[in-house]
Amino acid sequence: MSAVAGTSALVGLLLHTFFDGVAIASAFAVRPTLGVMVFVAIFLHKLPEGVTISSLMVAGGRSQGRAVAAAALLGLATLIGVVLTDQLGFLVQHGLALSAGVTIYVAASNLVPEFQGKKGWTLPAAFFAGAAVFYVTKMLVESAS
Repeated sequence: MSAVAGTSALVGLLLHTFFDGVAIASAFAVRPTLGVMVFVAIFLHKLPEGVTISSLMVAGGRSQGRAVAAAALLGLATLIGVVLTDQLGFLVQHGLALSAGVTIYVAASNLVPEFQGKKGWTLPAAFFAGAAVFYVTKMLVESAS
């Protein structure tokens, strides 16, 4: 893998994580329980994102220090997304819809073809188990508030 591929992945993930922050802030603006749910969902996928970008950087010949710095940049981009959402009116009004649209696009363009290309029930079962966990978490958060 080349260093260019790692840098390209970093740029793409920086944009993605920025909109993670937008989603968190705008979800809290809509309703606090929704904000908690979006935060938990995004928090759970931050570790795999950090591992992914670090692995890509090391595979591209970058040092371990640069790999860790790239992962830290992803966290910083998320925080910048949160802060800028509060500062920019159009993100407050449209940020959640924009983030949801991006999520639906990724699911439709990447996840659905992955399901269709695999035989068996393991992958679909994992998907529906994740949806069930989300629903149970939603019910717990709503009952706690």
